[in-house]
Amino acid sequence: MAQSVSNLVARSLLALLQEQGLETSKILSLSGISRHELDKKEGRLSAPQHLRVLQEIGVYQELILNGLLEQNINNGIASEVYHYFPEFIGACLNQENGTNLLQTYRHYRIVVGDCDHIIISRNDSHTRVEYVVDGPRQRNFSALGNFMLMFDCLRNSIPDLRGQIWLEAERDAADSAIDAFFRQSCHFGQHQNVLLLENAQLDSPSGCFNRLLNRGQMAELQRCCQQIAPPPSFCSLVSELIDQALAQAETAGETHILPQICALLGMSRWTLNERLRPFRTSFTELLKQRRMALACRLLAETNQSILQISERVCFSSQAVFSRFFSSHLGMTPLAYRQRYSH
Repeated sequence: MAQSVSNLVARSLLALLQEQGLETSKILSLSGISRHELDKKEGRLSAPQHLRVLQEIGVYQELILNGLLEQNINNGIASEVYHYFPEFIGACLNQENGTNLLQTYRHYRIVVGDCDHIIISRNDSHTRVEYVVDGPRQRNFSALGNFMLMFDCLRNSIPDLRGQIWLEAERDAADSAIDAFFRQSCHFGQHQNVLLLENAQLDSPSGCFNRLLNRGQMAELQRCCQQIAPPPSFCSLVSELIDQALAQAETAGETHILPQICALLGMSRWTLNERLRPFRTSFTELLKQRRMALACRLLAETNQSILQISERVCFSSQAVFSRFFSSHLGMTPLAYRQRYSH
């Protein structure tokens, strides 16, 4: 599956900026993400889309970090992320020890997103967690966010957790708060992102581990991973929205479909067609295809009259629909029904 990230990640970061009084519509536009893609339930953004969001948000990195740190020092980052990903965080918090927690985090992080890589290695005394960023490193605070989340989850069962942190990010004004979160001085401006932890602490049994609950949580996590679908292409997304528009009884006609979809996507007609250009199609062409597909299905699978079907696919009259149908399939709607109806 192509790399992707839950749209909840971008949504939560943008919400944080909105709380700081910033208008985020420009960030979405520059990132090439529509409002529909951002708000879609259980939606995923492609890796390039996610990285563009991070780059655009990175301009406001200090605001983001200050907001995150304020929330997370007060409430705990695990509590905040649990709101968005309860299955993932719940399973991480209920592990037999810290070593199992880290392995669960690494293996099932795909629920949140599978951009970047986490490499866990171990010697006699320490466990080394390296976060490898796939995309541009400038204005990318993914490593810091993941280390904070891991550290907070571990601290739930290891109150006196100790570790060392090396980060590629350069030191800035927010870093004193980052040091306060980890309760130690972090090393910034390094060549890699590494969290180093003591094996003795990680291997200590958790006092709150519930084995029966853990079995159910792990089964649910596996189910979540199996259900993750790759994000649709923009062409597929527009086709899906056309289908939805055609299915709505209140759609007044074909002239209303394009403005309706542009409003959902938060972009102009010109931008919509520009984003469809790499797929060698246009909105008009997609609309024709989806109307034909719906008309064929209704003719073959229902007893609706030709007039009713012409109205369902947003034609001004039965005659206009019949001409359109015949020009594309070389037969009349009635002939198609007689040949293909069940």
